[in-house]
Amino acid sequence: MSRLSQLDITETSGVTADLFNAIKKAAGRVTNAYAGIGTHSPAAHTVVGKMAGLSEAETRQIRAGEATGNDKRDALVRFVRTLAASYGTAPAGVLNAVRETGYTNAQVVDALFAMSVINFTNLFNRVNDTTLDFPKLV
Repeated sequence: MSRLSQLDITETSGVTADLFNAIKKAAGRVTNAYAGIGTHSPAAHTVVGKMAGLSEAETRQIRAGEATGNDKRDALVRFVRTLAASYGTAPAGVLNAVRETGYTNAQVVDALFAMSVINFTNLFNRVNDTTLDFPKLV
């Protein structure tokens, strides 16, 4: 049961309605997590593998930290997983490895921002006790 208020997505307007419409168009529906976050802050993330053009197999491989055959994407996955699993200053080699595959400093910063948005969403769901209704990945 949600602990924070949530708008009826059919009764929204402006930026919030635009956000919900974009999510619905991309994912087929607005899940509880997006509806809850969008109610209070219409900057909710919409980075979902399927929307980014990944196949279900690629999504499973990325989640498991397995190689997908795309060297550049796999380097980014290693970078993100290393940061998520460690503390303190990241070794220079971690940053260098992702940049050597062609990522720019701006793209590295974007990846860090994406990580922070995902962490925010996870924290929101823990505080809100959101009933998760994302479709299960096969």
